[in-house]
Amino acid sequence: MSEIFPDAPNPEMPQGDAPAENKPKRKLRRIIAIVVVLALIVLLTPTPSHYKDGGTVVYTAILYKVEKRHGYYRWYRDAVTGQRAYSFTTGTVITILGRIVYSDLREELPQGDNWVLAER
Repeated sequence: MSEIFPDAPNPEMPQGDAPAENKPKRKLRRIIAIVVVLALIVLLTPTPSHYKDGGTVVYTAILYKVEKRHGYYRWYRDAVTGQRAYSFTTGTVITILGRIVYSDLREELPQGDNWVLAER
């Protein structure tokens, strides 16, 4: 068979994986892929922070931040009785590379009609 097709592989002789000149390229590609995957893991893994303001949780990674807010925001005073109460902010804020891309924050005021913003 080898006399007819001189370039044909001989089934009796074991064949290598690749020519010797391609092995360094493959090794370099594999190293680059591993480094890229490790960098993505570091950049995208969040660490949670719990605030003592009523339940706010902030998930922070190097590239982004997600805030799930539920916390005290401002003092309000009842104009008639003088009673004071907090307002709450609730919602989610998503920040990517320092820019806010999504926000649905809302302020929940104390119940009633006589509340005005209190001075400290």
